Amino acid sequence: MKTNSILMTTPDPVLQFLRDNAWGFALAAGLVCVAVALGVLAVFVARRWQRQRAADEAAAKALQSDLGALSAVIAGLGSRLVRIEQQLQGVSERQDQLELRPGGERSYSHAIRMVQKGADVNELVASCGINRGEAELLLRVHGMAQAS
Repeated sequence: MKTNSILMTTPDPVLQFLRDNAWGFALAAGLVCVAVALGVLAVFVARRWQRQRAADEAAAKALQSDLGALSAVIAGLGSRLVRIEQQLQGVSERQDQLELRPGGERSYSHAIRMVQKGADVNELVASCGINRGEAELLLRVHGMAQAS
């Protein structure tokens, strides 16, 4: 019995060491858990960052493509605008020439008076210096007004 009481009263050195340093071991185990959790979190954040970066790169490529298409459209519109400006300049020059034509508005007024007096297309062309299409138009517009 003496042996049993000695064993019970005499603590094992390993058990005594564990009892004395229990808080240290618990703290170390907690730190290991925190380190593992931080490592897992770092991996998660890195993967998410990579996915976001890939999505951003895809969006940037799409925007570059759209920008290229818009540039091509703008270039086409620019050349079309140049052609329209040239046409407008030609029309403006033609209008200036028509305004400078002898008789100008006076010939139309005279032609309208002639239509109202009963002149035909050939008389209008010969005496007013207008072309056949203009004479026919004046006859239709002002001749009908007279008939009504």
